Amino acid sequence: MNREIVVNIADMKIAYRPNVLVTYALGSCVGVCLIDKVAGIGGNVTRYVAI
Repeated sequence: MNREIVVNIADMKIAYRPNVLVTYALGSCVGVCLIDKVAGIGGNVTRYVAI
C-alpha cells in the first residue's frame, strides 16, 4: 500500500518504492528531488531561499 510522506520546509526525506514523497506550498523555497529507478529509492530536499 502506498504511503504519502510529507517533506516540510527545510526538511529532507528518503523513501523506498511504493511510498510517495510530497511537498506542499514551497513558496520561495526550492525543492530538489532525486530518484534511482533501479534501486527503487528517491529523496526530496527543500530549502528556504532568502530573496
